[in-house]
Amino acid sequence: MSHFEVYVDNAGKNICCPFFDRDGRLNFLSYASGELCQVDERKQIHCIANSNGHPAGAAVDADGSVFVCDQAHGAVLMVGMQESQRGDGMQDQKHQIVVRVYEDRPFKGPHSLCFDSQGTMYFTDPGPLGETGLHNPKGSVYCITGPNSGGSGG
Repeated sequence: MSHFEVYVDNAGKNICCPFFDRDGRLNFLSYASGELCQVDERKQIHCIANSNGHPAGAAVDADGSVFVCDQAHGAVLMVGMQESQRGDGMQDQKHQIVVRVYEDRPFKGPHSLCFDSQGTMYFTDPGPLGETGLHNPKGSVYCITGPNSGGSGG
């Protein structure tokens, strides 16, 4: 890197996981508030969704859907937006739990995720901070087979 600068200042408490959406917009998460925030072209921050938990990682699939690893929910969520019928201009979020258990055992706390070129989702489940590490290596990497991979699903 030849130039280093603060891109967005005062972005919030416990922010993490910067990622770009399908339209090239910069987004990030707030672990403390559960918010998914987006940075506009003027570097203004807008909260566009809330997981109502502790999001730790996010990624966007080829269709533009946003997926979030949420440690409070112990799940991978697909985060959506839908116009509210309240008439106040606010939006309600509709979230779908993608996966919460594996072989009847709940996840410890999904943390990070990504997609490969075939649409397969990979995510980590290390558990809460401090619970796993070199002293207690119990985390795992899971995958959910994508529609173009030819696999049987996962």
